[in-house]
Amino acid sequence: MVIDTSGVRVAYLAETNYAGGNAGAKYAMTALSAGDVSALTVMNFPAAGPVLGIPETEWKKIRPLGRNAEYFVTFAKGYKYKEFKYTQYVQNNTWIQAIQQASGGTIPISYCFHFEIPGIGGALDYFDLFGCELQDYEFNMNGNEFPTETLTFSFYDLKASVAVTSLAPMNETQCSISDDIAITIDGDSIDTLTTATLKITNTFLDTFVGGKMQRFDPYLKSREASLQCEYLTDHAAIYGNSMASNGTLASLNLVDATIVVYTGGTTTIAEMEAVTDNLGELPEEMDMYTFKSTLETAGNSAISYA
Repeated sequence: MVIDTSGVRVAYLAETNYAGGNAGAKYAMTALSAGDVSALTVMNFPAAGPVLGIPETEWKKIRPLGRNAEYFVTFAKGYKYKEFKYTQYVQNNTWIQAIQQASGGTIPISYCFHFEIPGIGGALDYFDLFGCELQDYEFNMNGNEFPTETLTFSFYDLKASVAVTSLAPMNETQCSISDDIAITIDGDSIDTLTTATLKITNTFLDTFVGGKMQRFDPYLKSREASLQCEYLTDHAAIYGNSMASNGTLASLNLVDATIVVYTGGTTTIAEMEAVTDNLGELPEEMDMYTFKSTLETAGNSAISYA
C-alpha cells in the first residue's frame, strides 16, 4: 500500500493545566478520545511539513568491579524531548497573540497537539504532545508571496493516541496576502515594503525535578523581538544618531514599531533600537534604492497586541 497524506490531521487544544492534556490535572497528560472533535482546532494550511522533535534517551554507563575492560552496565536515565516546528500560511492572528499572552514570572498557556500522520505499513499513526509551549514566533513576508509564520514549540511529553472522529483537514480559509501587511516605524508608515521578518522569542526557566527529564513549570523569563524590513524610501534613515564611539554609552534613539500580519489586530513593540540601517549596494543603472533596517527590543521595551 502506498502511504499518502489524505488522512493527515494536525490540531490542538489549550490545556487547563500544564501538561494536563484534555482538561486534565497538572502533568496528567489526559489523552484525547475519539469523540473529542469539538475540543480541537485544526492548524492552518502548512507551508512546509511539520518538523517533529526526536526524543533523546540519556544513558549512564557504569563499569562494574570484577568485569573486564570492555564490559559496561548501561542504565537509561530518561527521555529528553526536543521541540517541533510548524510553518503555515497566515490565516488568523492566533499565534502572534499566543506568543505575547503571558507576563514575566508566570507560566504561559500550554497546548496539547494531536497528530494523525502516515506511519509504517501504510497505516496512520496517532499521537498527542502535551505541555507544548510556544517558544519562537517568526513571521515572513517576501514580495507578493503569501506570508508565512513558523512556530517553534517545546513539549513536556508525548504518547500514543487514537483517531478523532470527523476531525476536519487543515484550515482552508483565505490566507493573508502581502497587501494586508502594515508596518509603522517611529510613526512612519512603510508603504513600499518588499520583505519583512518579525521574530518574537520567549525564554523559559529550565527547571527540572527528580525522576523527570521534562521541563517542570516553565515560567516565562524574558521576551525579545526583532524586526527586519526591506523597502523603498524617500524619508530619512531610522538609525538616527544612535551611533557612539567605542567605549562610550550610546545615546539610544528608541522607536516604536507596529505590525499587522492579519486583519483585525495590531502588534506594538515599544522601544526598539535600530541595529543596522543601510542602503545596500548602489544599482548599476537607473533604479530605486532599497533600504534595509533591523530593529531589536531595547530600553523598557514592551510587546502587546490589540
